[in-house]
Amino acid sequence: MAFDYLFERGSSYQAGVLKFFFAFNPPPASLDAPLALAVAVPKRSKGFKRANRRNLMKRRIREAYRLQKSPLYHLLADKSLTLAVLIRFNPPEPVPYKTVQAAMARGLRYLIQEAEKFTVQPSGDIS
Repeated sequence: MAFDYLFERGSSYQAGVLKFFFAFNPPPASLDAPLALAVAVPKRSKGFKRANRRNLMKRRIREAYRLQKSPLYHLLADKSLTLAVLIRFNPPEPVPYKTVQAAMARGLRYLIQEAEKFTVQPSGDIS
């Protein structure tokens, strides 16, 4: 359900080889944690017809995310926000981990900037 909300009302941001689709504060019943993440590597690209190549890129993306997610998690907790994110890999061929890592850093910095725009009202409502 969180990802349905993401595609209906979410935004996107292109960070190098990764495209981030995101939506803040999806309906509460759709999330168990402050952040829901999905990773997609399209099969239609000529370099990813085989599952092992798609899985390699997914592993690289998830590892880059795992190593850099901490500041975003802390900000979401501090502001009592929830976030649904889909990260899609765009290039037609696999790229080195360093490229994925740099794109992930840019994308997460952007998400942090977007989260900082939210303010917590005295009554606890988020605007």
